[in-house]
Amino acid sequence: MNSALVTQSVSVCTSVNKIGNVLNAVRLYPNPITADIILELPENANIIIYNSLDQVIFNQNITDGNNVIGLESLAKGIYVVQISNASYKANYRVVK
Repeated sequence: MNSALVTQSVSVCTSVNKIGNVLNAVRLYPNPITADIILELPENANIIIYNSLDQVIFNQNITDGNNVIGLESLAKGIYVVQISNASYKANYRVVK
């Protein structure tokens, strides 16, 4: 008789409800962007902004609360703002 012993480790995960609450608290405006973008975050997060060629044009850790990111030098186009930390990751499409 063949047998096998399988060990599985399980870590505590963030509940779906908590992730939804955090993402609902994220505010990103104005859209379309004129010069600056304002991010209101309930938690510290990493912000990455990608252009339409999927190139990273901004990458920075920012703190919770109101944050202003100057984007006046960006060309007109569509950008993806990725907001992430250990608990969640979300993408927002913005236009300049």
